[in-house]
Amino acid sequence: MLTLNLVALMFVWTTTATAREASNYPVCGNAMPTGTDTMCVLTPTEYESKLYEIALCTKDPMLGDTLDKASCSTVYSDTAGTTFDPTKLMSGAEQLSGTITRPVNGSYGFAYAIADKKVTTQVKMEVTQEYGKGTWYSTDTSVMTNVAANAAAFTDDFKNWSNVAGTCDPEYINVVTSLGHLDAYLLTESLSKAIAYESVLHKSGLYMQDTCKDVAKIIGVQTNDVPTVITSKTKTLNLAFQITDTGGLLIDLNRDGLPNVGYAGTWLGVFSTTLED
Repeated sequence: MLTLNLVALMFVWTTTATAREASNYPVCGNAMPTGTDTMCVLTPTEYESKLYEIALCTKDPMLGDTLDKASCSTVYSDTAGTTFDPTKLMSGAEQLSGTITRPVNGSYGFAYAIADKKVTTQVKMEVTQEYGKGTWYSTDTSVMTNVAANAAAFTDDFKNWSNVAGTCDPEYINVVTSLGHLDAYLLTESLSKAIAYESVLHKSGLYMQDTCKDVAKIIGVQTNDVPTVITSKTKTLNLAFQITDTGGLLIDLNRDGLPNVGYAGTWLGVFSTTLED
């Protein structure tokens, strides 16, 4: 009988009907990057999302406009969605509920995870340069502050990945990872790409916002350089939720070496197996 050990999890989210190519940002140090690239990634202190499904696949399940599960074997599911924090899973402070299923024997070069479109994140950065020296924290609006009392988590509601005004792009592709690469898609409740454009009033009430209509979930499709192999001798399938140096994203809008705004980053699923003695 095969068991699934859920150690932790990381898939990567970042912030068009063409696919937007992902930018792969450097890891944040003690000052923001200089030059043309003023974004960096880091490990969040909190990263909360709702997880619905994880599966292994022999083919890319998102080559078309709708999720194709024909080559996939589901290993985890919760139709209502389970709220989880990879940082707590890694420490053992939290367990992931849901239904675990043994995948059929095979060699799986792909994996996907379906999660909610909302991600709650909290980040902080230690700045060592004289200007702005000290610890900078995210606030509930995602704006960074050096006032510790205002530190808080913020929620990103992903509705569009287009960087072209007046358009919708549900695809954010080719995020390079240590395991291969990751493609992310905004989906409707029927698990089709959310390709319809809609302009809605921003929650601030100050301006109209370009969105993809009817976004309900996000799917991350992971292409692994080394496939996960399940055989009759496979005893356990281990899944680690990797979030280190990927789960948070910072932006320096003023190009002064200080973080101004935080965003949710990405998480990856690291699969491994053990065999019967």
